[in-house]
Amino acid sequence: MTPPRARTGSQTPERTQEVPHLASVVLPSRHTRSPEIGPGEGRPRPRRRTRRPRLPRGRTTARHRVRAQIHPLRWMAGAFSALCWALIGLMWWHPVFRVQRIQVVGLVRVSQQRVQAWKPFHELVRRPVVAVRPDHLVRSLQETFPVFREVQVQVRLPNRLVLQVVEREPVLVWREGNETFWVDAEGVKFYAEGQPDPSWPRVTVQGDRYGFTLRPQDVALIRELVQRAGVQDLVFHPQYGFGWKVAEGWQVYIGTTLEDWEARWALYEEVVAALRERGQVPGVIQLLSSRAVVVLPAEEQAP
Repeated sequence: MTPPRARTGSQTPERTQEVPHLASVVLPSRHTRSPEIGPGEGRPRPRRRTRRPRLPRGRTTARHRVRAQIHPLRWMAGAFSALCWALIGLMWWHPVFRVQRIQVVGLVRVSQQRVQAWKPFHELVRRPVVAVRPDHLVRSLQETFPVFREVQVQVRLPNRLVLQVVEREPVLVWREGNETFWVDAEGVKFYAEGQPDPSWPRVTVQGDRYGFTLRPQDVALIRELVQRAGVQDLVFHPQYGFGWKVAEGWQVYIGTTLEDWEARWALYEEVVAALRERGQVPGVIQLLSSRAVVVLPAEEQAP
């Protein structure tokens, strides 16, 4: 093969470097994948945006109708919330809505002056009515006055409190040292108010230990003793329980429970009958149970 001839004149001399063929050149492209990237690891394809068809004028969708209904409701809710906060602020700061009077209704034995002299009542005066806590007031009032079995607090706008109370019904008198209490059927003790009923049993605690808690069964035992023994004045010993003094002069202790009450009472009558037949006068008769009894002679001092 003969070499090509050199061109003359204005023609440019032929380049000696060989130009590669275009088919063998690979141009970088963003759509091509690098050989180092595995399948599925290329760039994510751009998401296509779908255009919603425009509705002609005068036509609305269901979503547009719901939004049109909710929009005025939001304004109404906001206006109502603002009105509520304004009323609360008015009732908190305005002097018209401050407590001016506290009225107690339902008192029978407790005097109105004693209740009105209670210190928390003075603290409530001139306070906002919205700041009154009825549950806290009821709990404090019942702790101070156990005679109140039920207490209800009512807030009467603009500035009045009404307390509806229900007093306990006393059934006996309980004496501890120099203090006198009344006791209801549930065993709750409270300070005496006024004069007791003459038909109530009277129990006096012996010894120096006071502050005993009575139970409903204790009250039932006292009532049973009054009916059986035919006396109104009873005693309570911390060790021997309830008792009374008979007309012949001896002291009887029956215990602190109603368990085997009929059997113990039958044992007591049997022991008394046997002592009378012998002509003996006991000093103390103590019933430990329905089968055990202790009899002390009259020379020994009663406990």
